[in-house]
Amino acid sequence: MNKISQLVILLLVVLTWVGSISASQLPPLPKNLAETLDLYLSSDSSYRTGDLITRSHLKEFQIYLRTTQGPSLATHARWAAMMLEDRDTLPQLFYNGRADYLRKTAKLVGGYAKIHQLTRLPQGRMLVQSAARVESVEQIVKAIAQAEKQAAETNGPGKKQVTEGVKTQSSQPQRKQLRLFTAHDFLTAVVELQSKRQKKMLEKSATKPAER
Repeated sequence: MNKISQLVILLLVVLTWVGSISASQLPPLPKNLAETLDLYLSSDSSYRTGDLITRSHLKEFQIYLRTTQGPSLATHARWAAMMLEDRDTLPQLFYNGRADYLRKTAKLVGGYAKIHQLTRLPQGRMLVQSAARVESVEQIVKAIAQAEKQAAETNGPGKKQVTEGVKTQSSQPQRKQLRLFTAHDFLTAVVELQSKRQKKMLEKSATKPAER
């Protein structure tokens, strides 16, 4: 085995270990994280601020970040698990000729999250795909409004809550999961977690008995 192969194997072992440790054990965020991420994503000339990014995008960025700045809270594996996969409905549409349409629609409805939720409804995925083919923003807006109305009626005062306000394709209740769709979502989530971690550390140090 030559030296290059040995180095590659060593790097893979280190990255696997870093991804397996808990977030609380990782160093704080790099100060220039937002700028670094924007520059990294902008290396693709088709990228625009606020675009949908996927799990593979974030994993590639995390490898770059570990290599150039070392492990941090931003390189933990938990974040990539919150992103959509390339094979999911929205990325399939976004990266196959419907980026401008989805940018416009997401802006009108308040983000990609609502469109993603629509794809999880019975017949929702087919509706989104059909609307995207003819680039009908109105169809998506109307469908989301109907879903929200149904959710409000279902989850009204005194009524039993259901998952995410609507029934999904699964008959079993599912716990609501935080999803990250954009670079801004990722940065916000990471900063919030670091703030919580710092707050806990301060509270812990405040309650620790003073040494005599």
